[in-house]
Amino acid sequence: MTAYIEKWIVDIGDKVKKGDVLATLFVPETVEDYKTKQADVEVARVLIEQALKLQEVADAEVKAAKAHVAEARSTLGKFSAEVDRWTLRSSG
Repeated sequence: MTAYIEKWIVDIGDKVKKGDVLATLFVPETVEDYKTKQADVEVARVLIEQALKLQEVADAEVKAAKAHVAEARSTLGKFSAEVDRWTLRSSG
């Protein structure tokens, strides 16, 4: 991997110990990869937020559809009862 020296931490003649940072390196490809990954994460966050909102809408639509089904069943029961009542009157 090719890297460039970004910053010298120590200078000639400075005393250093094992583990001391001597310089920081700059790897352009890695920096670009990092920025690309950050952008990908942000896009994913936006897509997740959008999906959650769509889920809320879908949940509301399911709830409304269940209410319509219940209303239709109630209406069906009412009309079925009227048909039964008229059938009993006309046969009786």
